[in-house]
Amino acid sequence: MKLNAKEQKARRDLAKAYHEAFKKEARSSGLSYLKPTPFKRLGDWFVAFYPSIWTDEVKAEISANVKPYAIDDLFGDILGYPSLVGEPVSLRARGPHCLTLPMFSAAIESDGDVEAMVQKSKVFMEETLARVPTLTIDEFIDFSGVDRPAERVSENQVVAMILAGRRDEAARLCELAVARKQTSSLSGFTPDGERAGLFSLALRSVS
Repeated sequence: MKLNAKEQKARRDLAKAYHEAFKKEARSSGLSYLKPTPFKRLGDWFVAFYPSIWTDEVKAEISANVKPYAIDDLFGDILGYPSLVGEPVSLRARGPHCLTLPMFSAAIESDGDVEAMVQKSKVFMEETLARVPTLTIDEFIDFSGVDRPAERVSENQVVAMILAGRRDEAARLCELAVARKQTSSLSGFTPDGERAGLFSLALRSVS
């Protein structure tokens, strides 16, 4: 049920109070923080947390964006974007060309109780940080191809395959996407300066 104007203002106040308390909790847990996103590198993995407080309904959740640390660099190499190597790690959480792929999520709504919402967020972050080092690149590849129509090729899955050394599989998927004339949401430039979609550029990179 949608909230009225007074209730929506109360939700905005709740969100403000939550984010202030959440920031303190994240920093005390050893996470870096770029409003409203705590993040951390864990070996070959990168994790960032995205809390969301709805203001037009009673709903709140937190999600975890988990990805191989090097995947943003590979996307950049394929598309011709500036490298993130040597840049602030925060750009992998909130940068203009970073991969955002929520892998885990949890409800944190607690009837307006900020302390309880922060505690639920803390538990979720702790559990995620403990889980991430056990992930494999093959699990990430499988996950990155799940949330899509069956007839479409996943851009994220293609790049993850290249990162994992599964270049022949990636090439076959790219060829399929190109043959189907599947539009890519990402594009870059060929060495000749021509704009091209990710599938064409990725196919060129593995050929």
